Amino acid sequence: MLMRTGAVAITLALAARLVAGAPLPVQSAQKDATGVTLKLSSGQLRLEVCDERTIHVACSPTAEGPTPKVDFVVNKKWAPTAFDWKEEPNRYLLSTAQVKVSVDRATGAVAFLDTDGKAVLQEPAEGGKTLASDQNHFIQQVFASP
Repeated sequence: MLMRTGAVAITLALAARLVAGAPLPVQSAQKDATGVTLKLSSGQLRLEVCDERTIHVACSPTAEGPTPKVDFVVNKKWAPTAFDWKEEPNRYLLSTAQVKVSVDRATGAVAFLDTDGKAVLQEPAEGGKTLASDQNHFIQQVFASP
């Protein structure tokens, strides 16, 4: 019984750590023809514009992008899509004609916004990503739906 209780306590402690997600401040951002790569305090975040409604988000616990690239998107041949990129004092903002993605500079928290700037899906304000750089590259992302 003692062994089971200990295992439950360890599991709960790990779950609490993973759900919280530590802030991952943005160190820099580099725009290219298909999106933006943001260097975080630990790892990187990639926002890739697929079309006016689809933004492919990829995280890596290292300075390199996810390798091999894991694609969960069915359509892999996207037409080039125009997008705007703004570097504001408190956030970065990627915008297409139909969707916006905001990344908080201080925490790295990602939010998906409608064209009026209203949140549709967002990470907690303190950041919702957990990146672990070990041989397994564990990544977890938590969102709160308003």
